[in-house]
Amino acid sequence: ELTSISIDNATHQDEPLMELIRPKLKSEYQQKKDAEAAMAAREPQPKPITIDEMDTRPSDFTLKDMGYHRFVIDPPLRPGQSSSLSFEVRIAPSTIGRASPIIPNGTFVDHNRVFPSIGLRNTQMDNPDKRRKYNLPPREKMQERDNAKVLRHNFFDYHNDRLNFSTTFCTQMGQTAVAPGSLVREYEDGGQACFEYKTQKPIANFFAFVSAKFLEKTDTHKGIKLRILYDKAHPYNVDKMMAALKSGLDSFQTRYGPYQYDHVRIMEFPYRSFAQSFAGTIPFSENVGFIQDDAGKDREKVDLMTYVTLHELGHQYYGHQILPAQVKGFNVLSESLSENAALTALKDQMGWEQAKRRRDRSADEYLMLRTTDKKAERPLALVESSQYTWYQKGMMVFWGLTGYMGQDNVDLAMRDLLETFSLKEAPYPTTLDLVSALRGRADKATQSFITDSFDKLTFWDLKIKDHTIVKNEGGTYTVNFTLVTGKKYANEDTGKEIAAQPLTEVIEVGLFKADPSVTAGGDALIYKRIFVSLKETAVSLTVDTLPAYVMADPRAWLIERNTKDNAQKLDTDAMTALKQ
Repeated sequence: ELTSISIDNATHQDEPLMELIRPKLKSEYQQKKDAEAAMAAREPQPKPITIDEMDTRPSDFTLKDMGYHRFVIDPPLRPGQSSSLSFEVRIAPSTIGRASPIIPNGTFVDHNRVFPSIGLRNTQMDNPDKRRKYNLPPREKMQERDNAKVLRHNFFDYHNDRLNFSTTFCTQMGQTAVAPGSLVREYEDGGQACFEYKTQKPIANFFAFVSAKFLEKTDTHKGIKLRILYDKAHPYNVDKMMAALKSGLDSFQTRYGPYQYDHVRIMEFPYRSFAQSFAGTIPFSENVGFIQDDAGKDREKVDLMTYVTLHELGHQYYGHQILPAQVKGFNVLSESLSENAALTALKDQMGWEQAKRRRDRSADEYLMLRTTDKKAERPLALVESSQYTWYQKGMMVFWGLTGYMGQDNVDLAMRDLLETFSLKEAPYPTTLDLVSALRGRADKATQSFITDSFDKLTFWDLKIKDHTIVKNEGGTYTVNFTLVTGKKYANEDTGKEIAAQPLTEVIEVGLFKADPSVTAGGDALIYKRIFVSLKETAVSLTVDTLPAYVMADPRAWLIERNTKDNAQKLDTDAMTALKQ
């Protein structure tokens, strides 16, 4: 396994980029059998293996031509011994049909794209229709969560644990080069601007480089250095991104525990439409953040730029402090938990209504995307490759958990998980550990909701009907109505749905003075939780103010496909007075 990576001289010029990498390799017993036999037979004398030049571009469908190289260390290493592997990679310039990541201003190089890795990457064809077209068997499923052997492997890199990282990155004068780690020094060498970085503690084998002509906005927030590097033509959202970093750090450190670095950096890069969180550094595309239309005071819009900033900052906890095991459900511990963290921080910063609208947008996306997925949908705890499950559904599930468990208890469960697995090596956590942490902080009534949310494909169907309203003596008002409750489980292989029997549900209902869709159901005259064991349940609610609407699940704790019949406008003209 890799124990350290030192990139001694990375040069960004007008010519193709050239990097020189020196990883450290450490032998374990998980070597090939012939190597094990050799280990036992000979006293090893390890020496460096040097690859002077390697072209990693695929050109045909053979292992050799796709850039895979096999090397035998002879004599082999014994456990605990190490050797260095040095090689040089040259990135070819762009041609017609092949884009290089190296551009004059705004280079973003992800290590997975250009740097060799130890061991084979799992790049099998995933689309089941294409696999059938080429007469391939169904893709092998991921390992089960209770496979102790597989818990040794994290989702970033199957073959390596955390490692030490350092680099010296030289670029054109006038540009700033950024990589993970603390900036050790900045200097000029041979007419180039050079930047030396070194991580404060071991990180996942997951890093990237960015180089561009930047303007900078800097600040320090509670001892953490904040730095946003952006193109001079795109200053529009920089202040909001800085505000999001500060509010996110406040929210996360209060709820989950200490942030692990002394810095956070956001770096703009062009053309593409995503952001990605590396250790202490967040490359952020211009389209997603820097030229994103500001939602401003329009409460109908979701401030996606702020939300994405919070989500990527959340990955500094979930994905970097916690490394999930490479088993079923792995990305729930990265993406779903970052979605929950971001939505919680958004609510802290911008209020209930903005957070609820973000949740509702995810609901629409989830319900649409699951109908177009060519693969069978899996429960959240077992999801393998469906992004709409670990992003959109994951957010919705945690939104519901905050309703049924309470925000404080969800936060405590996340803190429990972090305290157990933060910055730890193997065995890595799974959704079994996550669900256990949640159950440990949930009351008895919420346990079935956790099961329905993580282990099953569950859909609720609620409806309000047959309401009456009565004005009571003393000026109060009583609304009587029937709550219609349905719940179905979908078979994860066939999609066929069956009704859940018996019903043992806790459903929230509320009365409102105004249309709850205007304020996202967040300002009821009364909320009340009803225990439901029958399809139809008679409910009575009494309030001091004349209500105008009654609604089932007004704060959307549950996943429903149709919510149009959840609310009814009360017929106050038909209101009767309680007889004396």
